Amino acid sequence: MLALLQGINDGTTGQQAWAVFLGSPIFHDEALEGIRRGCYEFDEGLTELPAKPGLHGRLYDAAGRAFIHEQAEKLTDIIKHTPVTRDF
Repeated sequence: MLALLQGINDGTTGQQAWAVFLGSPIFHDEALEGIRRGCYEFDEGLTELPAKPGLHGRLYDAAGRAFIHEQAEKLTDIIKHTPVTRDF
């Protein structure tokens, strides 16, 4: 998921991979689903910031890439603060 989000900014995430990500709910992890849903709502135009296409094969314009970068930062923070193992 982090690679997909980062790929929006560096141009390595393709339209098909992004569409699969946006359309695949993450039932087992509420935090990850929140990030996915935020990206989905952005892509669908359900946020204050409209999703506009980028240039030269990029999926979004600079403002859209900045929004996705914020989501990647949230995910990075989640990764840093989530335990690697859990006791059951």
